[in-house]
Amino acid sequence: MIISTQRKPIRIGEILLHQGWVQGQDLEDALNFQKYDEKKRPLGKILIDNGVISKNILYQALAIQFGKQFVDLSQIKIQAKALQAVSKQFAVEHGLIPITIQEGMMLVAIPDPMNLASLKDLECVPGIRDIEIVLATDEDIEKTIKRYYGNPISRLKDEAILKLQSTLRYFISGETSNF
Repeated sequence: MIISTQRKPIRIGEILLHQGWVQGQDLEDALNFQKYDEKKRPLGKILIDNGVISKNILYQALAIQFGKQFVDLSQIKIQAKALQAVSKQFAVEHGLIPITIQEGMMLVAIPDPMNLASLKDLECVPGIRDIEIVLATDEDIEKTIKRYYGNPISRLKDEAILKLQSTLRYFISGETSNF
């Protein structure tokens, strides 16, 4: 199984500057701040927190850095075959969404090009020989999981409400058939 990743050695700050997404002074300020940041945040997070760039810009820069494509999942139709190959639980736990399967290659959107461990478990999907990644924001992946697999939180709330209603009926009417 081949998990495709090809990291380019160019720094994220250089990409942001070269693309015109940050000004030199903003980058320098963020780099200086990073040296003394008690939270040890990555440069991109500092730039986002300071309102210099958006999360989408950071992901576009990461895509350039890693030689990957950045995608807006709201503009992509997810293939049913890909959804069937990856369980909702797996997608939620690993924060990824399968997009397509073609000729033994699965295309998967992930938010972090450095965290390839989550893709290792996809090696057991029958018929998959290769895994290719594209980048998407974690929020976009979460929304897409909810859109295609359903919202597990609202389903749990619905189940809890039904159970509560059943319990209340029991105590109010003395019904014992549900217990």
